[in-house]
Amino acid sequence: MKTVNKIYSNGEFVSPHGTEIYNLINPSNNEKIGELTLADATDTRNAIAAAKFAFRTFSKSTVSERIDYLTKLKTAIEKRKQDFIDSMIEEYGGTHQFVTMSNAHTGAWFDSNRTETTYSG
Repeated sequence: MKTVNKIYSNGEFVSPHGTEIYNLINPSNNEKIGELTLADATDTRNAIAAAKFAFRTFSKSTVSERIDYLTKLKTAIEKRKQDFIDSMIEEYGGTHQFVTMSNAHTGAWFDSNRTETTYSG
């Protein structure tokens, strides 16, 4: 059984303030396959504060730096493609053919052919 009891906030995996447990159920056999500890309002406020703080420097990053971040994220996701396929089959009851096709181009979400633009917010 999977247990997910960490959330990603402010650049690290931490235990959430929230205590509510959500049961993951396999829809094909109705068996419990895991538990998630859910974040709460305090966790949400902390994440928003961290995002606002991070935006101060991230908003000054160059397009090239942002492309580098997305490229690294794409590479990390593509390395775990089979994990995503297995999870979708187990957690959503998807067929192997459907979830394999769904994940075939997951990394392409991070690609862009747009011209450089700047944001000043």
